[in-house]
Amino acid sequence: IGNSGGALVNLRGELVGINTAIYGAGSKGNIGIGFAIPVDTVNWVVPDLIAYGRIRRPTLGVELAPPHINRRLGLQGVLVMNVITYSGADAVGMRPTRRDARGRWTLGDIILAVEGEPVRSSSELGLRLERFAPGDSVTVTVDRDGRRLDLRVTLGDPG
Repeated sequence: IGNSGGALVNLRGELVGINTAIYGAGSKGNIGIGFAIPVDTVNWVVPDLIAYGRIRRPTLGVELAPPHINRRLGLQGVLVMNVITYSGADAVGMRPTRRDARGRWTLGDIILAVEGEPVRSSSELGLRLERFAPGDSVTVTVDRDGRRLDLRVTLGDPG
């Protein structure tokens, strides 16, 4: 129980979130629907805000295919479309999708897992990476031409 801007606690008095907004019905006031930031997110964000004045998000240094391309190709992971120069992915030789001289596409690496945890979408990849900080090294499992490879990638900071 709480109100906008206050602590959201469970019945044991444990902090579970920070209330951010209450949905109102015009002049009828509060109708009992509230929104909160989970305490796990608060614990992750606040130290970065204090230390750096912003939230730092770790990146591999790749641009990914849109979800409909992954679905259409029936991929189990996410397809790398482009590798950003001087990024962690570039440093370990991650391969982008390319066109050959005849205009045929050659698929790049397909990201299957981060630290052994499966990745099935770009949003899932983001969730896997959020547990780490820029500068951390993670093992990224890719499918390259039908072979599984483990690449040790140092995460960057896009900011």
